[in-house]
This record gives sequence, structure tokens and C-alpha cells, in this order.
Amino acid sequence: MKTTVRIVAFIGFAVMVAPLIAVIVNAFNANVLLSNWGGFTTHWFTDAVDDSGVRSAAGQSVEIAALVTGLSAVMGTLAVSFSAYAPRWLSRFTDALTVTRVMVPEVIMAAGLVLLMPKLGFTFGLWTVVLGQTVWAVAFFIAILSARRAGFDRRLEDAGRDLGATPWRVLRTIVLPDLMPGIIAGALLTFTFSFDDVVTTVFLSGPTTMTLPTTILARIRRGITPEINAVGVLVMMVTIILLALATAVSGQLVPGQKETEL
Repeated sequence: MKTTVRIVAFIGFAVMVAPLIAVIVNAFNANVLLSNWGGFTTHWFTDAVDDSGVRSAAGQSVEIAALVTGLSAVMGTLAVSFSAYAPRWLSRFTDALTVTRVMVPEVIMAAGLVLLMPKLGFTFGLWTVVLGQTVWAVAFFIAILSARRAGFDRRLEDAGRDLGATPWRVLRTIVLPDLMPGIIAGALLTFTFSFDDVVTTVFLSGPTTMTLPTTILARIRRGITPEINAVGVLVMMVTIILLALATAVSGQLVPGQKETEL
């Protein structure tokens, strides 16, 4: 039985890792046609960095991801804070909306936004992509931050108010510091999701909006090149770093007892 489990686990792991290994190996392949191994080279990374189209797309991806992260952090923090004080039925309704948004396929939501955006007066471009990504990104942010809020000791707030602290001071000195690990972890994951997004970006981007994932997609249609693999390795490095940071921060999601100055 143990042998069977190990074999199945190994096959599953191999299926997940094999495409990444193929990208990494071919990013260092000197053979431009990638038909066989042509020797080791780092030339394609230099070409990728020197490519003005790649640099422009990467800059736009960072800009969009930063805007989406900022909007999601503000909206998500307010939503979680509101849910904590809302009536039980309204809190459950908010939780149900969040779960529904996470479960609904992104392509369905993107198709709906394509119909909605023009009616709201938006022209397809950077801001439609930002708003479209925020629609689903904020749901993930809320889910992460809610895990932190669920473990919060409400008696700390009561103690602060009993000692004469104003609601704003309670929020600033007790609630937000306690939520900060969740806010940081949610922001890092939101940035990663936005930076890697393809579906919503393809549906809502205009002719002048090209992110790094959509640029890679457009070039792949003309054929895989070593430069595309090199760009993929660089994107993987950024993603892994952000996910590692988010994982490190999310390790603090269980609040410990601490003294808070009022």
C-alpha cells in the first residue's frame, strides 16, 4: 500500500514539475529551434532583458498589479472590519459572496465585465484591467484576512474602550497592528495573482495595454523561442520570491498574546 501511495505521489509531483523543468532547461539551451540540446548559454536572458517589448510589458504588469493590490487591500480591510461588527445574517451573506466569487470561473466574470464596462462609460485599457482584476482579487484578499480576523480576541477592543480609547485609537493601536500580518500576506498574494493574470487581462485590455503574460501568450502563438523560456524563468523567480514572502508572513496568522499601548 505504501509503495502504491509513493508511486502515485511521485507521478503527481512529476506532472506538476515537468513543465517547469522544461521551461528552465530550454531557457539555457543554445539551440534556437529547441529541437535538441545545443549547449549551455545565458544569452537568451540578455536578449529578454534588452527586449523593449518585454520591458514595457513587465512595467505595465507591475503597475497594474500594484494598483490592484492597493485597491484590494483597502476594500478588503474595510470589508473584513465591517463584517466583524455587522449583524450575523449580513456577515454570513458577505462570506457567501466572497466564497461565490472565488468559486465562479474567472472567464465567466470577465465576460460579464466586458458587457458592463462600456455601459459604465469605461474605455477598454489599463483601468478596465485594474478594476476587472480587483473584482476577483479582493475576494482572495478577504479570504486571507478573514483567517486573521477570526482569531482576534475581541476582549482587547473592549478593554481599550473601557480604558477610554476612542474608536479610531482602538482601530489604530489594536485592530490594524493585529491584522497587519494578514494584510501583508494578502497583498503579496494579490500582487502575484494580478501579475500572472491572463484571462481578465485579455478580455478587458485595449490595444495599448500589454502585460507580460499577454505578451508571452502573443509570442507563443508564433512559436516557442528560448527567449520566451528565459522570460518565463524570470517570472517564476519573481513569483516564487513573492510567494515565499507571503508564506513567511502568513505563518504569523495565529495571533499571540501581546500588550498593546492605549
